[in-house]
Amino acid sequence: MIKRSIIVLMLMVLICGISFAESRVQILKVETTRMGDYDDVSVLTSENIKPEVIMLESPNRIALSFANATIEATLTIAGPSPFIRMVQAAQFDKNTVYVIVEPNEKLAYEYTSIIGRNKFILEFTKAKPESKKFVMPSPPVTMEVVAKKPTPEAIAAKLPPTAEVIAILPVTELITKEFVITAEAKPLKKLKPEELLKIPLPLQGKTIVIDPGHGGRDPGYIGKTGIFEKFLNMKIASKLKKLLTDAGAKVVMTRTKDISIRDRDIVALTNNSDADLFVAIHLNCYASPRAGGTQTFYFTPQSKNFAKLMQKNLTQTIKLRNRGVKKETYYVVHHTNIPSVLVESVYLTNPKEEKLVMTPEFQSKVAYGMYKGIKEYVKISSWQRSPK
Repeated sequence: MIKRSIIVLMLMVLICGISFAESRVQILKVETTRMGDYDDVSVLTSENIKPEVIMLESPNRIALSFANATIEATLTIAGPSPFIRMVQAAQFDKNTVYVIVEPNEKLAYEYTSIIGRNKFILEFTKAKPESKKFVMPSPPVTMEVVAKKPTPEAIAAKLPPTAEVIAILPVTELITKEFVITAEAKPLKKLKPEELLKIPLPLQGKTIVIDPGHGGRDPGYIGKTGIFEKFLNMKIASKLKKLLTDAGAKVVMTRTKDISIRDRDIVALTNNSDADLFVAIHLNCYASPRAGGTQTFYFTPQSKNFAKLMQKNLTQTIKLRNRGVKKETYYVVHHTNIPSVLVESVYLTNPKEEKLVMTPEFQSKVAYGMYKGIKEYVKISSWQRSPK
């Protein structure tokens, strides 16, 4: 009798599960149309449904969150009009679908649900001074390529003849090993373990803020495979934190879990942490899947040299196209009071680079390139501040 009751209960659970799955709304189609001075993003569904409208930051976007819904495959519509830079649709979690729209310019928007046709429309037009509902554009993506920088080998060749290797220290999670070099005339010798421990760590006494971009309700950009940028940013940030901590730095993470945090809160945390440097970790996106490479953004004059060194070390490490550094008004680098950079190591819309950045090995390389950029900047800055 007990066995029969258990079987009946299991069947009921199974039937309820199937019924729930079948009751979820299907996102059938996402399309864009242009009519006169208006751009429409239309979402066709199997049943009438009204989504929640969410504003996302860094970059600024509008997300339509469809609860209790499914979509068959991730969709990216790149550059559908002069108004819209990109539209992405994907399964955000097992019961929610996101349709995300990124503008090319400041746009006013309205939305409506057409009952009977199972259609939800998000309508855009150029914003006017009196517009109450609008979304600001992201900074434009630059496609410049800077001149090639000297290789590490070329730099090493210019060291004074008196420079000697005094120790070899392993770097976390990488086969690569770093050399601690002194420019003073010292004889090469094998140091004892206790002597190695006396060598000051390169980032001792420094506090560095790491911001893994996006999180929580904001997935960031979405790769063709359906991978969310927010997860990859966190993986890279965690590896960078380990490298920096092993080098003696104190690391402050803006988030350690999959949560949403506003740009203004990131800035407040940074400015109140008595930190020395700020690094925001993001991945890039572009209309063409052929676009690829690495780029570093900054805003304040004190951040320019930091951006250059970060870009140099990162591109030398991961060996992707060098798109250089660019001054942009990203909120988190615009309003922080310390040298700050926003790094985009790859294009998530480039299939080859998406495949690369999903591997732990490449994530470690990205983290190591950033670590080298931070360490070189700290070394140069300390030397510049030292008394003559």
